[in-house]
Amino acid sequence: CRFVKLDSFDDVQVVIDIANPAATATELAVDFALRGPDGIRFGDGVAFTDSAEPGARVVEDADTFTELPSWVDQASFSCEILAIEEF
Repeated sequence: CRFVKLDSFDDVQVVIDIANPAATATELAVDFALRGPDGIRFGDGVAFTDSAEPGARVVEDADTFTELPSWVDQASFSCEILAIEEF
């Protein structure tokens, strides 16, 4: 999960980049957390993928609908995958 840009509403845009861990072709729900300095969590979200084969790389753009707080800049921003579930 990585920062891409701020959109026209100043919402954080990220890219989710994972390998499908499921044993069959499936759609996935990917839960993620947005973090600032020292790993402080300031937001979270979920991204849904198209169907992917087992082990296939899945890259999805995600709109977090969350503004970057004033105490977070791009250098201190991180995004963490919390869970990947079959959808």
